[in-house]
Amino acid sequence: MSDPNATDWLFWGLTLDGGWRYGQGEFARAPESDPWLDKQHGVAFLNAQAGPGDARFRANSPIGAQHPRGRFGELTIANFAGDGLRIAGAGGSMASAVSVFNVGGDGVRWQAYDDGGVMFDIGQTGRRGFYCGPNCANNRFDVVKIWYAGVRLLPGPAAGLVLDRADTNRFGDLQIQDPAGDGLVLDHSSGNTLIGGVQWQGQIPWMEASVAALRLMGATENQIALNLSVPGYAAQAYPSVK
Repeated sequence: MSDPNATDWLFWGLTLDGGWRYGQGEFARAPESDPWLDKQHGVAFLNAQAGPGDARFRANSPIGAQHPRGRFGELTIANFAGDGLRIAGAGGSMASAVSVFNVGGDGVRWQAYDDGGVMFDIGQTGRRGFYCGPNCANNRFDVVKIWYAGVRLLPGPAAGLVLDRADTNRFGDLQIQDPAGDGLVLDHSSGNTLIGGVQWQGQIPWMEASVAALRLMGATENQIALNLSVPGYAAQAYPSVK
């Protein structure tokens, strides 16, 4: 579903199945050419408030300044060609118990501020597991597990969790397991607090050649407590994990 005018909403207790299967059909050999990749999303709330100066902020502002302040939870979102959950705009929303798996794009794409969420289970995503992009600020997320991110084998967009110009967010009890790319990426983001771990446990054929548990690119003044776990058998399979 997609509603650009949603305000003060409650969205609770649903299972959404898009009927799409990764790696099947006529686009199995070239999944990035699938025309539904940027169209068929599980849930998209795109109510937005314009940000300062940056065109990527304003791109999230189709209807001007509003304050949705919605609640959503007890959701299972699966088998969509695009992203599982997309949130963009003004904040004050709360999420609880959201499960996303087998989607072609990002599992969760969050570009809103002043929100909170607890209990996210995100797995088997084509691109990133959780993308916290421009306008993603002052959010708090607890109990977040991300597994098998990046099965589309794209260079770069295969990480478990990406903070892209995202500031003053907190991720607590974070677990990232077997991403195809880097575990955690901070790209020109500051003032964030992240507590959790990255594990490479199984033998995943789609893993990139060289990956890092934590990759910093122009990131400043962040607080990060991150454990890297690569069991002995996995270390033999993944000698390029840094």
